[in-house]
Amino acid sequence: MIYNLPDAKDELITNLYFSEEYLNMKKNLEKYPLFLLTLPVFVVIHLEKELHHLIRYEFVYDRIIILFIVPLIILGIWYLFLRSVSTASLMTVSCLLPFYFTGDLKNWLSDKFPNSFFQSYSFLLSLFVVCYWCFSMF
Repeated sequence: MIYNLPDAKDELITNLYFSEEYLNMKKNLEKYPLFLLTLPVFVVIHLEKELHHLIRYEFVYDRIIILFIVPLIILGIWYLFLRSVSTASLMTVSCLLPFYFTGDLKNWLSDKFPNSFFQSYSFLLSLFVVCYWCFSMF
């Protein structure tokens, strides 16, 4: 005999989804672009983990500060043009992805295709622009 008991998981998800704390958290996360801090933190932690024995911090403090200041500057510039924090945040992410990850992609391409056109920054940046344009159209 099979009993049809209410699913506790569904009830928990429903209560959590409509709870006041969840709605407040969702409203705050939509209002404040926290990725501007978490994305640079991710990059710095990743670099620290990968290059711990090579990094001398007295030489890279300025670079770490740049990693945290550039997102705020780009967000400010986009906000001046668009007057919407959510739209400016979306445009900021599209600008930050090449800023943070082009170096890793270039290193990988130089390992796979040494001395080729694919590893040049002119190719990579134009590829990012074309990909961004294609994704923004859909």
